[in-house]
Amino acid sequence: MRPDGRVPYACDSEFPEVTYHHAAAAAGLRAASRIGVEGCAGAAAPVLRRVLARQRDDGSFPHSTRDYRLLSDRRSYPRSQAMVLHHLLEPASAGGP
Repeated sequence: MRPDGRVPYACDSEFPEVTYHHAAAAAGLRAASRIGVEGCAGAAAPVLRRVLARQRDDGSFPHSTRDYRLLSDRRSYPRSQAMVLHHLLEPASAGGP
């Protein structure tokens, strides 16, 4: 995870950025924060902001950006949309705020 909230698809590569990977990372950091792991609440915020900044007017999210540093997959695949929603709602389902 990068300080600006980017979560690389692979540790040795900056791109692509896959939206549901960001959502999963944010949910994991929020869960760790709830059980008292230090630094996770602050680390989750930029990742979550990055996910929410990608949301479109119709509520969907693009699948990925900068595939091979050039292309983007802006389609909304049902499975990835469900994954993003699941991770955004995770604190509510865990009884958190």
